Amino acid sequence: GNLIGYRGADTDITKRKRAEDALAESEEKYRALVNNIQDGVFIIQDEKLVFVNEAFARMAGFSVEELTGTKFQALIAPEDLEMVVDRYRRRQAGEDMPREYEFKVLHKDGTSRIVVNMQVGLVPYRGAVASMGTLKDITERKKAELALRESEDRYRSLVELTQVPISVIQGFVHVYVNPAYCRMLGYDDPEELLGKPLEATIAPADRDMVRERYRKRLAGLDVPSVYELRHLRKDGSIVCVEASVQLREFEGRPAVQAASRKITKREPNGGKQ
Repeated sequence: GNLIGYRGADTDITKRKRAEDALAESEEKYRALVNNIQDGVFIIQDEKLVFVNEAFARMAGFSVEELTGTKFQALIAPEDLEMVVDRYRRRQAGEDMPREYEFKVLHKDGTSRIVVNMQVGLVPYRGAVASMGTLKDITERKKAELALRESEDRYRSLVELTQVPISVIQGFVHVYVNPAYCRMLGYDDPEELLGKPLEATIAPADRDMVRERYRKRLAGLDVPSVYELRHLRKDGSIVCVEASVQLREFEGRPAVQAASRKITKREPNGGKQ
């Protein structure tokens, strides 16, 4: 009945403990990153939100606890619901679906909509396949884009209706002309001028001057913003104008816009080239 010793076997678990410690450290870093990132992060499994970060919750006006376990469909705006659900289910079935797209999320108040850009993919999670992704709130950007489009539409309407001839030149080519510019040069349809080289509408005597000023303006050099030149009309006659010229962007690239005013001036050769 007296204890005189013990008998046992030791197993070296150093490698396993190192792996466990490395995994715990990795998980801690991952969670810190996810909780501090500005984009919303989520994991959906069996159509339920099984993980969301703080940014995702704030975006929709909920707490993390309120969202965890919720069906993701409850957060999608009705007008986008069918599309988002269809893509989710087809992705889960192994079909090749877009990894990035935009849709609207409902705020907790039930009326506000947040426009989001989502990037999503499939990941293993707790022994099964899940959808993991990020959401970026692009509501303000979309509002700015809409405001810009509306502003451009108003500008285009004004330019189309004005009696001032206006043209936009990019790469020495007409990329936009309004009806008044067409009438000034004797063309019936803007399509006749779009894509036409600038030089084709400039009198030969003024082509070198106009070409040089165009290049210098694009290079940011100091050139007159208002000057006179002679345009070559469709029928070969000459029309003298005073052009007010400025740099602008057209479809994302630098261009030169000119607003012209016809002036009375003695034209050589009776107005013929």
